[in-house]
Amino acid sequence: MNAMKLSEGERLILFMLSEIYEHLGIQTGIDPKFVQSAICDGHAWGLKRKYPGLFNVDEADQSVISEVSNILEMWSFLESSYDQLSVADKARLIDSS
Repeated sequence: MNAMKLSEGERLILFMLSEIYEHLGIQTGIDPKFVQSAICDGHAWGLKRKYPGLFNVDEADQSVISEVSNILEMWSFLESSYDQLSVADKARLIDSS
């Protein structure tokens, strides 16, 4: 497992967010006290070990992202166009299929 390198700004942001979580009593799978301890004690590697699902995720290939985006945009266009049809045109479209 590669060491996690956090900049000073990232450490501050993570610490502040964990304090907000704790103060608001947000109940999720993230333990704000653990996050604070890992950051303050220089054990950021512990975050990767405790929460592997956050860090060991491969990003999708850009071509896949582009294809899915195009398909979703096309679907949105189809839905929008269908919504603009008259009742008669919708019925005719359903009957033709």
